Amino acid sequence: MRDWKCVLAVCVSLLGFFSCKKRPENCIIVTIDTCRADHLGCYGYEDAITPRLDAFAEEGVLFEECVCPVPVTFPSHASLFSGQYPNVLGLQDNTRGVLREDATTLAELFKEQGYNTAAFIAGYPVEATFGLDQGFMVYDGLDDPELPEKTVDQYLAKWPERPADSVTDSFLGWLEGAKSPFFAWIHYYDPRAPYNPPEPFASEFRQRRYDGEIAFVDREFGRVMDRLKEKGFWDRTLFCVTSDHGEDLGEHGEGGHSIFLYDATLRVPLLMRWPGVSPAGTSVPTLVRLIDLFPTIVDIMRLQAPKEELPGRSLASSLKGKPLEGDYAYAESFVGRIRYGWTPLRAIRTDKWKYVDSPSPELYDLGEDNRERVDVAKLYPDKVQAFRSMVASHSSQDGPVSGVDAPLDPERVAKLKQLGYVGMSGTGSLIKETGVVPKDMKRGLMYMAEARSIMRQLPYVRDPRKKAKLSQHAAERLMVALSLDPKNPEAGLDLAILFISVGRFEDGLKSADQVLSFHDQHVAAMNLRASCLGGMGRHEEALSSLERAIRTDPAYATAKLNKILLLREAGRQEEALLWAKELREDPTVEPDKIDRMLGVPLTQVNQRSEKPGK
Repeated sequence: MRDWKCVLAVCVSLLGFFSCKKRPENCIIVTIDTCRADHLGCYGYEDAITPRLDAFAEEGVLFEECVCPVPVTFPSHASLFSGQYPNVLGLQDNTRGVLREDATTLAELFKEQGYNTAAFIAGYPVEATFGLDQGFMVYDGLDDPELPEKTVDQYLAKWPERPADSVTDSFLGWLEGAKSPFFAWIHYYDPRAPYNPPEPFASEFRQRRYDGEIAFVDREFGRVMDRLKEKGFWDRTLFCVTSDHGEDLGEHGEGGHSIFLYDATLRVPLLMRWPGVSPAGTSVPTLVRLIDLFPTIVDIMRLQAPKEELPGRSLASSLKGKPLEGDYAYAESFVGRIRYGWTPLRAIRTDKWKYVDSPSPELYDLGEDNRERVDVAKLYPDKVQAFRSMVASHSSQDGPVSGVDAPLDPERVAKLKQLGYVGMSGTGSLIKETGVVPKDMKRGLMYMAEARSIMRQLPYVRDPRKKAKLSQHAAERLMVALSLDPKNPEAGLDLAILFISVGRFEDGLKSADQVLSFHDQHVAAMNLRASCLGGMGRHEEALSSLERAIRTDPAYATAKLNKILLLREAGRQEEALLWAKELREDPTVEPDKIDRMLGVPLTQVNQRSEKPGK
């Protein structure tokens, strides 16, 4: 009898072993852009209204400490889907470079093994233009011209944004005809500033609009969950929910994200569900990394591993309830260098420590100071040196910087230039390094964020006196930022834009010239300089400034388009038409923008000019 029981026990054990090894049929990754882990209910945030994400966490595994490799949307997503650190990929900022074609992506691995692959994306930084479409058979993006736009900080440019309900609708429409096996990526962009959740969330979260955006995404995520269950896919799908980075929310002087490497922008949620395997409602306290998701999915889905060595590790064992050994995370940010000329930052994060490398290094004891308020670098010089060596081992792996050291495909350059982005033509950085350490500029960043918030409101202010008062307040804030860092090109450009908007062209010219005195290759400053000179009636000097910008960066579409306006303002209509016709053959310029500069479609102009007697 005892032998029979032993045999039965072995059989049950083997049955459990094989069931744990069962591969899910499908895989879905949801990335919620700009989502802090500590603003979800399942991560202990009492003010959150995220019932669907919380319910998902109860069905799966919650990783308490997950760190992204860079607090910037495009390079972080590229890292997630390739399993490589951004510095190895040569990716540093949004709209700057593309994912190399020789980088192996998760979608490519799935496609090679016969999976249907589809992506449903919501924000411009992850558009197909930048190479994240590699391996996806469907890449449902921002093709609808009626999509709302979200104003972003850099040059107060506008990027199209697809709201969460639209993304969900597209995914659910695709799901109706989807056949297993499939791999899908759903990208929600809503929690990105400025925060404008739809009703009823706008009213419910009037004082916490960032949380309102997350609540809106939560509702849409619930629709995805419900439909997957109705269609019978829920218990046949490996499901992962995470984010590319967090949001500072003013905690360290940065209203948004991208420059600093504190946990406010590096710590992200990671929730996973492996049907029939992962113990429901469990959490993993050990530090993990966003780059671990790639090898984890490869492991669970039994995909053919890529040839490249992966720096991450599989978390599959932790999804089976087994303890996970500790490790460290590496992170970096070159955005301060790219946009402001400041020193780049690199960091090492462990369960207990956060080290930020710069000429003035920082060290935080996370066990005692999880908000990273007290820098203890001077108390632990040995630890600082050890962490600095770890950073050096990563920096030694830096690849060619895409879009600067590594030339871009001409078609991709053209696509980027259509939206007026600078620094993408492979001519190198337009901003000189100033040696300023980012942490010393926290106050200046706060003033810039306040000024930009005002500048976004100005077009909607009708009262002239109120508009003048707001403009002056914004100008004063930007002047303080410049007093703290006179070489700050962003503050100088913002000040020039502000002055131009209220007709103070002489003051705007001084601001643009100040930027150029430090950064003489800055084409955006040349363009703004031309705008000021044009406003003052000095058209020849303005045209000269635009010509200089075009010579400096031949792919800079904004200066080319503005040349049409200046020629028209100078009364040189025929020259404007000839220049517009020339631009028609320029792949860096969108035809409809040429039409807008002329005030009438160029085709109509051509028809009228070709009539007899004209």
